[in-house]
Amino acid sequence: MKVPNVTDLPWKLYKNKELPRYLYTITTKANYESMCKDGFIKIAQDPLRPRMRGIFMFDLRNLTKRWTKNFFFRRKDMATELLVNVSDKSPELVVLKIPTKSLEGTLRIRSLNYLFKHCDRYHMDNHLDIGLPANMQRRLTQHKEAIEYIYKDDLPIDKVEKIGELYIEDKRSLNRGLLNIKDLLSKLFQGSPQYKTIEQMK
Repeated sequence: MKVPNVTDLPWKLYKNKELPRYLYTITTKANYESMCKDGFIKIAQDPLRPRMRGIFMFDLRNLTKRWTKNFFFRRKDMATELLVNVSDKSPELVVLKIPTKSLEGTLRIRSLNYLFKHCDRYHMDNHLDIGLPANMQRRLTQHKEAIEYIYKDDLPIDKVEKIGELYIEDKRSLNRGLLNIKDLLSKLFQGSPQYKTIEQMK
C-alpha cells in the first residue's frame, strides 16, 4: 500500500465517528503503579523508530483481526510480539482502556505491516516517524492493515481504566512464538466486557 507523507495535525479536527470508542495499551504492573503515583501515562520512545515518541495503543477489534494474523518474525504474530516486548521488563502485565473522547491532544496512526517491512531506524519515513492522521484508520482498515495508534501527549491517569492482568509464566515459549495468542489475550481480558471480542477470534 502506498502511504502519503503527511505533517502532524490535531486529530480532533476530525469527527469522533472516524475512531474506535476505546483504545487499549498494555504495560507492566510495576509501570502502571508508577503511572498512578505520577498521575500520568508519559510518552515513550519507540525502540524501532527513535524519532517516534508517544503512548502506543491499539483498537481491540483490529488487534484480534489483523495483529494476530500478520507475522513479524518466524511464527510470532504481531500481538505476540507486543507481549514479548512489554514482558521483557516484567512478567506481570496489565491492560488499560482509554476512551478516545478523553484524548484532547494529537492522535496519530501507522501500519505495523509497513513498519516491519521498513525497519531501518536511520532512514527518515514520515509514516513511521510522524504517523498519519487518525481519521485515516478507515483506509488502513480497508487494506487489512494492523494499525497502531500513537497519542503524542502525556495522558492523565484518571482518564484510564485498568481492566485486566496477565502473568507470563513461560517467557521462553512466548519469545519463540509457541504460546496460543488467543489463550493469552483471553486471560488478559478475562472478566471484562471486552472478553467477548477475544472469544470471537478465529
